[in-house]
Amino acid sequence: MSILGGEVEKTVEVLEVLNAMYKGKVWLDRGYRSFHCYCVEALRMSEDSAARRLHVAELLERYPKLLRPLLLERRVHISGMALLHSIITDDNAERLITEAAGKSRRHIEEMRARERPKSDISTGMRRQPVLYYEPRPRSAVEEPKHFPIERRSPGRSVYRTMLSDTTRATYERVKDLSGKNDEDLFADMVEVYEADLLRRKHAQVRKPRKTTPTKPITSASTPAKAQRGERYIPARVKRAVWLRDHGQCQFRGNDGTLCGSRRDLEYHHVTPAAAGGEATIANISLRCRAHNLYQAELDFGRTFIATIVTAKKRKPHPHRPATPQLSLPTPSLSPPSEARDPQTTSRPHPAPPPHPPP
Repeated sequence: MSILGGEVEKTVEVLEVLNAMYKGKVWLDRGYRSFHCYCVEALRMSEDSAARRLHVAELLERYPKLLRPLLLERRVHISGMALLHSIITDDNAERLITEAAGKSRRHIEEMRARERPKSDISTGMRRQPVLYYEPRPRSAVEEPKHFPIERRSPGRSVYRTMLSDTTRATYERVKDLSGKNDEDLFADMVEVYEADLLRRKHAQVRKPRKTTPTKPITSASTPAKAQRGERYIPARVKRAVWLRDHGQCQFRGNDGTLCGSRRDLEYHHVTPAAAGGEATIANISLRCRAHNLYQAELDFGRTFIATIVTAKKRKPHPHRPATPQLSLPTPSLSPPSEARDPQTTSRPHPAPPPHPPP
């Protein structure tokens, strides 16, 4: 204990010496552009250590009677006080420094987040320039200051995101149960979640059930789903379509360009189910949500599909009060002029659907 006490006293003395050197501006006379550079280059401190010591030295200069006894008694530490440096003012100094006594760095980080919360970072993914083997001029690369994925080396990236307290607690419990580090745990969770999504949405399983269908399956084959207004597609059809279409949107533009999107994929009836189209491998294709809706507008008219979408958005939640339902108009035999472009598709307009299309 005496050794630790001596170390703390020496640390406080170093902070006081740094304050005296700062007041004398000794770094300017010795050819350094800042006190921080002087501490790093002349005093051989690391960049982080110099920044922490200078921050705490400034606090010690401003509030010596409050901070010095806590430092000598080892009730506060350099790392924690450096975290609070940017948010301590004359109005909250006594409250924050006293509250930080006996707290770990993690608790002090929570204090700082409470006193000065930051906005969530934008979640997304973007390709970073490969600067480790192909240097570019700094002016040629315009990158934002904050991005969730940062390429660090070939095949290695850093991912950043925001977590709520509940999600963080769940993550830590899973980490304790698994006994793995963050990198391995994150990789396992992504792999498991991907397999779960492929199983639930696209019927991709390791050992599919062997079935021998004797007749085509239509919407009438599943009364329960038909009563709920859902389009039933057998698992075997989903598996075959997913593999055939390589898990991407198969919509092609007028010039033959393939969409190829892998986000928000849906199963599209080539011949609409409302016009008698069956849920077979030949009649089902993958579409992204935007192109699936666009094709529905071409088939049934933009005004009619807009009415259907509006009605679905106003569908009452099971735990909320019911809202008035819209009475859907019966589509005419000819689609609205603004919803049909003869150059975009050559398929004739189908008969009016007996009930709303998907």
